[in-house]
Amino acid sequence: MIKDEDNYYVMLDESPLISEDQKSKIKEISCEYPESKIPFTEIYRDMYFLSDKIECEAFIERLDEDIQELFKIERFHKNNLKYTAFLDILGFSNYMETKITNDYEAEEFYNKLSQIKEYLNWIKEATLKTGILLLGDVHIKHSWISDTFIITIENDKDIENGADIKSLMLFILAQSIAFIHHFMAENYGLLLRGGISSKYVCITDNLILGKGISESAKLEKDIAVYPRVIFEQSIIDDEIYEMISKKYQDNDLNYISKDCDGYYFINYLGLLQELPPMINSIPMRDSNKYIPQSKINILVKDNLHQKEGIRQKYKWLDEYLKKVCSNEEFKTNIK
Repeated sequence: MIKDEDNYYVMLDESPLISEDQKSKIKEISCEYPESKIPFTEIYRDMYFLSDKIECEAFIERLDEDIQELFKIERFHKNNLKYTAFLDILGFSNYMETKITNDYEAEEFYNKLSQIKEYLNWIKEATLKTGILLLGDVHIKHSWISDTFIITIENDKDIENGADIKSLMLFILAQSIAFIHHFMAENYGLLLRGGISSKYVCITDNLILGKGISESAKLEKDIAVYPRVIFEQSIIDDEIYEMISKKYQDNDLNYISKDCDGYYFINYLGLLQELPPMINSIPMRDSNKYIPQSKINILVKDNLHQKEGIRQKYKWLDEYLKKVCSNEEFKTNIK
């Protein structure tokens, strides 16, 4: 079992009706942290006790039985299992200069992107139905900044089996990123490049920070190079890859594949075997649309004659397309 490194605290549950006798008993209890700020909120509450979960439970058990049910345990998360993807939309800066020049065009683009948000919610719920006993509470957060899309997946459950829970979370993340890739390629002719970190990241409506952001951004900029989304090397170990490759023994078919430089990346073509239909009745698994006559294939042909740096990116993509799309099992699976 993975050690629970979170801090827990005991608070008074203010929702039940409290009698005068109960109020008197509550006043007799020592409050370690009166009027303390709850993280990432503007709420100040009394925190009666702060420790690990077992000690917090013991604290409540020591209280008068008449008031035990009035207290609840909350958790400060310290090192939850979380993966963060930093995704660069290649060519989006040029797209904005010509296609998004006023508020109307910006709003139209924003509304179109709402399909991504809908899909992230859909994919989470669909996956939870098959892994609910394993996953517990999964949170998917995302933020769009200019030509960068940031997405995190986090699990709140105390983990019993590290490899199972990690591989399932990575599958949800890979599905989500594959969807974004196909969505951007089909609608805008744009590709993704990115990095994925397991280091700490905080994402709120107004704040994005943490080592996971800088690390995943460095992976995207310095190492990914090609239109691929790669993982920090510590994420995919032998045990995790064994879980990932249970369904397909062929590296080219797994939803996460190993590239020739040793880095694992999201196999967004291979994921066409797994991706459910898109939202708004647009079929995701329309083979005539996505392989090999997809806009991705057209992009390859249009850019193989570019200068060396660009040509190398599309040469990699061309080889990747041919390798996966020529796989007989792949062609059978997507029919």
